[in-house]
Amino acid sequence: MTKLGDLYSNFIRIDLDARGGFARVAEVKTKGQRGMPELCAFKVMRDKQETDEEQASVLQHFDNEIELLIKITKDAQAPSAITRIYDSGFVSAELSQNLHDRATPSAGLEIHSTGLDLHEFQHRKKSLYDKEPGKWLPYLVVELAPYDDSLLRQINAQPKDDPDGVFRFATGEVIAMALQLLDVMQYLHTRHGIAYMDWKPEHIYWDILNNRVRLIDWNVTARFGHPFVKIFEEERELTVMLLVDLSGSQMFGSISKTKQRVAAELSAILAFSALKNNDKVGLILFTDKVEKFVPPRKGN
Repeated sequence: MTKLGDLYSNFIRIDLDARGGFARVAEVKTKGQRGMPELCAFKVMRDKQETDEEQASVLQHFDNEIELLIKITKDAQAPSAITRIYDSGFVSAELSQNLHDRATPSAGLEIHSTGLDLHEFQHRKKSLYDKEPGKWLPYLVVELAPYDDSLLRQINAQPKDDPDGVFRFATGEVIAMALQLLDVMQYLHTRHGIAYMDWKPEHIYWDILNNRVRLIDWNVTARFGHPFVKIFEEERELTVMLLVDLSGSQMFGSISKTKQRVAAELSAILAFSALKNNDKVGLILFTDKVEKFVPPRKGN
């Protein structure tokens, strides 16, 4: 039987403990197995769900997430912005409780690693859950995104004496981030027929020095009192509505570009991306009222 310490050590919990979240996440040190970097993110399901239905729903989410990440990791054309997966499997439920308590987990806890073999993951799940229900929880190991790169943490860390009280990036950074996220949207739509449906600041990591975005999914919020675990939603045809502000404030900007110019460029990028995927695109131009409405339609 493989022990936790044989594969992973130095667990440091890093999740935001979001209400309704279904997983605990820790930074871990690996043994370099399967070409892993020294430090990775270890995600394990929380050990207590309120109902059996929620338990089944979260388990299904883990299945879906692992399947998608394995496909992306094995695809050489996948955007680098999407977190890669290195390992998956099942671990003693005690680990989840240890992370909840911010306690150091025992290196002797049992772990069943299935790597990137989805068939083995499913087979092992049935075997373990049939024999010892409640003892095991699914886990996955992915790339570690730098803690301070989280958009949410960058927003929370902004100077408190900012007279405007508004978090902002330079225009060039916004454009670079938007283009990379559009690449992710286009890739998921064209290669997998799905749309990412959980855009939150805590899921987007921005490396300011290298102008590089990373998209993760470590925490899920609750909606209407129930865990929302439907992150990737099947979507074959989208309708994109662009809302562009034409008020006087948009004429402000840098020497080379106004806000209005940047808005026009981003709108064009979004429109061409949608039309390339044969999606419908509409437009609303507004000030203090609607100046122009173009109903959604496909391009020729």
